[in-house]
This record gives sequence, structure tokens and C-alpha cells, in this order.
Amino acid sequence: MRAPTWCSRTRPSSRATRPVATGSPRARSASLERLGLREWVRSHTVNQGLRAHGFGQTLHLPWPGGHLPEWGSAIPRTELDDHLRTTAVDAGAVPLDGARAVDVRRDGDRVSAVVFKDGREVECRRLVVADGVRSPLGKVLGREWHRDTVYGVAGRCYVKSTRADDPWIRLAPGVCATGRTRSSAATAGSSRSARGPARSTSARARSPRRSGPRTSRSSR
Repeated sequence: MRAPTWCSRTRPSSRATRPVATGSPRARSASLERLGLREWVRSHTVNQGLRAHGFGQTLHLPWPGGHLPEWGSAIPRTELDDHLRTTAVDAGAVPLDGARAVDVRRDGDRVSAVVFKDGREVECRRLVVADGVRSPLGKVLGREWHRDTVYGVAGRCYVKSTRADDPWIRLAPGVCATGRTRSSAATAGSSRSARGPARSTSARARSPRRSGPRTSRSSR
């Protein structure tokens, strides 16, 4: 959802690159900040680092400095997506509700139009493919999964918490959102917005021996 918002705001050239947000709360904050949404994001819960528990001690690990903000945030996904969509529309984007891109029409070596499931076509000078890691349209365009590299799988759920405004994200070994034992897990006690519940996340790296992407139990 950040891609159409950014394109509508900046009117990029063919060589422009959009802000990239990774799994880090600070990277997401930086991406949203570049869209001019800093104050809106900071009106929700703000976190300042990790609280790590283990081996009989507790450590508070502030986010480091550098080119990323020294703060992170967490907002319920439905609220974030809705705000980004509204921001994009206000900036001039034209939404197509209920449309699913399934193919493209090419003019030589460039994409000249996007074909939708209902038969509609929308001509384009540039195409931003931002429909997720499994991107059906990306596969149509020839994107391949790099199966020889390590990848991560994250599970997300929302739970009520009396510590939802805690500025520290809790990191503890041996516990995950599903109750099953894992090597490590992060519980975002600070990840409730002013109008939503807290979010608990768990993640672990996958070995390159795996044959392809797998879905975490906690995300089903």
C-alpha cells in the first residue's frame, strides 16, 4: 500500500526508487516518514527499543542511531492500509475497487497495460508491482523465487494487553504467540495503537535446505 501512496505523492521518474521498508520497526517508520506521515504515525504507540529477558537478567536495548529514526511504532494493519489508501487518493491516485491484476500487455520489452480478471485493461507508462512476496503478477512477469537463500517467516496476531503502551518491545527466549517453544520470540507489548489491540509477533529464520516458502502456524 505504500507504493501507490509514494507514486501519487512524488510522481517518480523512470529511474526513481521508492522507499523500502524491511521488517525493522525503524525501517517502517523511516518509510512512512518519507511519505510525510511522521506525526500521524507518532500519534500511535511509539517504541524505543527492545527489552530482552534471559539468563537471569533483563537488558534494555535502545534503537541505535544512524540513518534510521531512533523510534518505531506499530499500528493495526487495517488502520494503516486504510490511511495509506486515503493518502494516495488525496494525492491523486485513482482506486479500482475489486480489481485483480492477472496479466499484462506488452509493447516490445515494456509493459503497456495491465489486464484485470474482469477483462478490463488499464494502460500505463510505468508499473509498480507491489502485491506481496507471493506476487501472482510478479510471476507472470518472470519473477523467480531464490530457493538457495535463507528466508524468514513471521506470524502476527492481535491480543489485548495492559502493557500495550510500553515503549519497549519484549524479547524473550522459548516463547511464541502460539504457545509453542521456539528459539526466540518478540512480543510487541508496545504495538497497540490508540484505537486497536496489541500485536504479538514471532519469527524465525528458515534454512536454505527448504524447498520453498512455508506459512507459520501462528499466521493461519
